[in-house]
Amino acid sequence: MSNISYLNESMKEKIILNHAHDIENYLSIKQSNLNFYVALTTVFTFGGESIERVQSVDSELFTCYEHARRHALSMIRKHGSFENTAFRGDSMN
Repeated sequence: MSNISYLNESMKEKIILNHAHDIENYLSIKQSNLNFYVALTTVFTFGGESIERVQSVDSELFTCYEHARRHALSMIRKHGSFENTAFRGDSMN
């Protein structure tokens, strides 16, 4: 699959998503304008290529990083779907 670097982005994405050997999920804090929110980040890796997908986990918005961080940690403790998910804080605090 060394020819993957010559494909257009949409084809690369399809190949990586369909044949990813390593998939990693973690919660992080993202900033949108002046608000912060908790996002689930999924990284699909195929050889030397990777695709990162980020999506908000709920509709909660926070005015400071620390409140969003506490919410993320609470979600890991309370919700079964995130119990084995790591939290990676961003460098924006």
